[in-house]
Order: sequence, then C-alpha cells, then structure tokens
Amino acid sequence: MPGFCLRYHGMFRYVKHLIGAGKIGPPALMWRNSIGAAIGVLAPAQWVMQKRRSGGMLVENTMHVFDAFRWFAGEYDSVYAKTRTVSKGIEIEDTAVVAMRFKSGAYATITQTWAATHSWDAWGVMGVNGTVTVDGYIGGPMKASWKGESLRVVDVKEDAIVMYRKEMESFVRCILGGRKPEVDVTDALKAQEAATAALRSSEEGRPVKLPLKA
Repeated sequence: MPGFCLRYHGMFRYVKHLIGAGKIGPPALMWRNSIGAAIGVLAPAQWVMQKRRSGGMLVENTMHVFDAFRWFAGEYDSVYAKTRTVSKGIEIEDTAVVAMRFKSGAYATITQTWAATHSWDAWGVMGVNGTVTVDGYIGGPMKASWKGESLRVVDVKEDAIVMYRKEMESFVRCILGGRKPEVDVTDALKAQEAATAALRSSEEGRPVKLPLKA
C-alpha cells in the first residue's frame, strides 16, 4: 500500500467529503503554495538532496499533492512545469511552478520551493458550487463556503502523527481482513507519472500529455 498519508488527514478527507456530497461540487481550480518546506522544516537527511536517491523535490515530496489533487479531481490530462535549483551544493530542483489540467476540465497549480528563508503554506479547492481555502498545510484556519450557506471556519486540530496512525491502522485492517487497500499501486504510478511529466516538461519546455508515452 503506497504511503499517501494526506488521504488520512482530517482536512483532506473533509474536502473529499464536500466534493462527494455536492457541497462544493466537482473541482474547477485547485492550488498549493509551499514556500519553505513540507511542514516548515527542510529535511536534514543528505539523501534527499541527491537526485539518484530521492528523485528530487517533486518526486520525494510534491508526490503527495499530485496524489491528493488526483483524488479530488480525477485523472490528469496534461502537465506544464518550470523547475530550477536556487540553493548551492545540491543535486535536485528546489524551486518549481507546476500547472495541471485534468480530464474533468479542472485546473491546478503548485508553487513550491525549499530555498526560501521562512515558510508559508496555503492550499485550496474551488468547486462549481463552493470553495475551501486553507491557510497552512495540515493545520491552520480552514474556511469553507458554498451556495446558499454562509462562510464557515472549520477548526481541524489534528497532529501529523494522527494521519500516520490512521494510515497504518487501515493497512493492518486490510491484512487482517484480506481486503484491498484504499490506496493502491495504481495511485502510486499515477502520482509518479505526474511528477515525471512535470520534470520532463521543464526539460523540454512544453506541456506534457498524460498518460506518458515511453
């Protein structure tokens, strides 16, 4: 079972619920701004900065967002990206801007850097019926609104360790019950494909269609 932990976090599951329940409806636009690092602290492990071992920032970290956006909006149609390395002495890209289109017609953007001198995070989903915005990543104020309802602030106080525990509990239940996992190898391949398409797009200077061709 791939470790896409965001699928087990309360904030992301709430957005998935709002989409499925028709509150905000199918996504039209999604965004993720990650300035600094994943959860405010850049991983100190040197292997992360080695391209052959981690695959780079988009593969090692942004992979989770590629999966979450696909979970929300369905299959990818195309990816266009620009990446660069700002920091000295590392082998990977540490700054990227990615624009994505989904087969559903939805659009998404990711702006990410590990080179900033302080962190700022935000993400959100605008659906055809409503909108969710988050000032943070897996914490911080979460605002939701949809047609016919007033703006509401949803306070999800959930430490990161909770989503990891839920993820492991789900995995164990699958083993004990002989069930297929909620997240499977196809999800991992699709997320990897999106990350690969972004890197290829940056190298070739053009949008890359999905699924990828050899």
